[in-house]
Amino acid sequence: MTGSTPLDIFIGLVFIYLTYSLLATILMEIIATNLGFRARNLKIVVIRMLSDEEFKGTRAIKAFISGKYIGESGSLARSFYKSHIIKNLSSGSYFSKPSAVSPEIFVEALISVIGKGQRSIADNVIAFLNDPTQRDKIGAETYDQLKFFLEDSNQDLEKFKERLQLWFKEMTIRSIGWYKRRVQVILFAIGLVISTIFNVDTLAITQKLSQDDEATTQLVQLANTDSYAEYIKNRPDDKQKQMDAYKTLSAKAFETQQILSLSRCDGEKGTCTYFEKYFFGGYSNFIGCLLSALAISLGAPFWYDLLNKLMQFKASVYPNIDDKKDK
Repeated sequence: MTGSTPLDIFIGLVFIYLTYSLLATILMEIIATNLGFRARNLKIVVIRMLSDEEFKGTRAIKAFISGKYIGESGSLARSFYKSHIIKNLSSGSYFSKPSAVSPEIFVEALISVIGKGQRSIADNVIAFLNDPTQRDKIGAETYDQLKFFLEDSNQDLEKFKERLQLWFKEMTIRSIGWYKRRVQVILFAIGLVISTIFNVDTLAITQKLSQDDEATTQLVQLANTDSYAEYIKNRPDDKQKQMDAYKTLSAKAFETQQILSLSRCDGEKGTCTYFEKYFFGGYSNFIGCLLSALAISLGAPFWYDLLNKLMQFKASVYPNIDDKKDK
């Protein structure tokens, strides 16, 4: 022990949050890879740019999860995804759309859509954006935006392409924040499932650590020896590596469960029902698991940095206190 029970309890609690938040993150990565969440996020970006469709609040989350986007039919965004350039980038997975597109490829695909015709590409693009009937076909806001870029480029195709590239870069930068917010909601849901199954009850864990010095010591020792840096800095995108990481982290999660005896079932009862084993054991248990889910949704990097700071604080401060006690 460090000589400070409150600090040990806090370190143990942070270590538990780190372990389960990493497990939730890996599960999130597995889901995101198999369901093409990044491709879905990119599609929302393209639709917001090339149609008058907007996604806000729960509507955006539903569209992100389902992959169905209202208003995409017949829009310029739909034509964009049907172009041979974008089709060739498709992964062929469940959500068969590219998860990333460079600004150059975006512009090339867009120009190939609006530049079709009998004349040169430049003439076709200019004719397309100078045709008032296109305003109703592709959407007033989209048409006005593209026409503004063309006029601002003095109807020079190369300058027009540069403006489109800059526009796409700005939108993809913003989309990173959109993706993080949407993933945060899903991560909270995963965290609630994990905290329910493993019974990661913050209230019960805190009480357990305050009463069981041995369990607290074991968790502090694990926090001292285990390094999760590789999982945080290098999130695996390969499916096999993701599964390997999941197996490793689920084993660590089970180890912490065993240390704290987190099972909801009373050993004296012998067997317990399915509900008793995997679902909430009362109002207090629900609140405790909900708090854990909120903590897990903060993400592994947050808890990893906090744990490192706590361990450094413990190492630098408590030896000095022990020296004073000896004197």
